[in-house]
Amino acid sequence: MMVAVAGCSGSDNGIDTSSPDAVVESFYTTANELDTDADSDEILDEVGDALHSESPLRDLLEETGDEETDEEEDEELENVDVEVTEEDLTVEEVEQRVGFFEIDDDAIEDIAEENAVVAGTIESEDEQEEIEHLTATEDGEWKIVL
Repeated sequence: MMVAVAGCSGSDNGIDTSSPDAVVESFYTTANELDTDADSDEILDEVGDALHSESPLRDLLEETGDEETDEEEDEELENVDVEVTEEDLTVEEVEQRVGFFEIDDDAIEDIAEENAVVAGTIESEDEQEEIEHLTATEDGEWKIVL
């Protein structure tokens, strides 16, 4: 069973940026629909609208997107269950979360203006994974920072 994302607003590729939980949910459902052999450009074309411009995930996807894996992971996503667990983290709290990633002080202050932490569970046929993402607004849309 695939998770449908209702009321999408934002990008042409189905990324819903209307709220913190919506952007995280649509990031996972959109990523799940990608071919397993998609390269980094194809991945970023599809899920890049979910990522904040300061997100280190962007660089990570670019670095690892073209690497071949030995695993044949083609499990269907069965459920994405997420919720906002924290809101309005301070500059200090954002700094602690971004830790060793190279995000400049001005960007951290921008992220601290309006942000939320989204946590939840991603379920597939054989696996359940706990997730947590820092999200923030950028140009009026919610985006994933970490």
